[in-house]
Amino acid sequence: MQQKKREIAFDLIRAMAIILMIEGHTVDVFLSDVYRNESNFFFQLWTTIRGFTAPFFMITAGAVYTFLLYKKGDEIDQNRLQKGFKRGFKLLIVGYLLRFPSFNPYQLFKIEQFQWNTFSTVDALHIIGLGLITINLIYYIERKIRISLIAIYSIFTLLFWLGMLVNPFIASFDFPFMLRAYFTRELGTIFTLFPWVGFLTFGSIIGLLVRDGHFVRSKSIFKIMGITLTILAINTAIFHLYYKMNYDFYLIIQRASFVVFIFTIFFLLEKNLKRDFSKLAILGRKSLLIYVVHLFILYGSPISLGFYQVVPHSLSLGWVVVAVLIMEISMISLALNIDKKLSSEEFYGKIYKYKPEFKFGRKRI
Repeated sequence: MQQKKREIAFDLIRAMAIILMIEGHTVDVFLSDVYRNESNFFFQLWTTIRGFTAPFFMITAGAVYTFLLYKKGDEIDQNRLQKGFKRGFKLLIVGYLLRFPSFNPYQLFKIEQFQWNTFSTVDALHIIGLGLITINLIYYIERKIRISLIAIYSIFTLLFWLGMLVNPFIASFDFPFMLRAYFTRELGTIFTLFPWVGFLTFGSIIGLLVRDGHFVRSKSIFKIMGITLTILAINTAIFHLYYKMNYDFYLIIQRASFVVFIFTIFFLLEKNLKRDFSKLAILGRKSLLIYVVHLFILYGSPISLGFYQVVPHSLSLGWVVVAVLIMEISMISLALNIDKKLSSEEFYGKIYKYKPEFKFGRKRI
């Protein structure tokens, strides 16, 4: 039961990340340029909150996957390991398909270079897919050198975060466009390999801490919360006192610390999560579906137009709020209905009625 509660807590955290993501993308598509004033406090607040969404999503993805991978202790779930590789490559493929210029074979010869460049740029799905593959590869490295799991994931996290310093150097080489797009935002990429995969390996550290019970005991949670707030305060103070500090590295520490703080709050409340919010947790389990569908609606796809192509930056603040509510309700409803339709209990229940005819029981299916 304790294990199940922890998995529900993870799903709720993912659900929160998805809700923030839908809100951020909806406002980005519809909000009129009149309200996009960097000096406006509320626009600055929205921009800041939106900056936490991707780290939130990626850290949670790494934490959930690592927790499930190692939840049996030192015994690795080999089936989960294989699924991790498959899901990683699947996310990479879906990420590219979402930007594919056209599925019409007759149009492929008419596609311009800038469209292929857009196809090659890197988004969140690419990074999460590579992150899952990286976590699996770290497992094989750890099996060879046998050091602490926390230590090896910490080392890789630091390497990925510091790796952003060499992004310009790597991008300067005459690599194919598709490869260089992983190392620079100048080609249209939103999330580069360095430092973003580091957020998933950082999530792995959280997943291991949860597995070991550090997010279960209130005393441990408060200790982690205190350490996190201290790191946030020190990071902020250093940045404001010493302006030479790398701004990107400041943001990494700030966002990673904030996500850990949110984790502590959710796990402090975990005793009530299953009873009160289990329906909402379904949204976390349907994250990929929601991600793809809401992108189709808002930004379009190779086979359809989205609101961004039709009415970009066109609504007043009041109508943007309405649009956000409609999108949130629609995506939550979609997740709940899909879960209900594909419920294994419902499926097996129907099959079970024909047991004499099929001559096998429910357990054997």
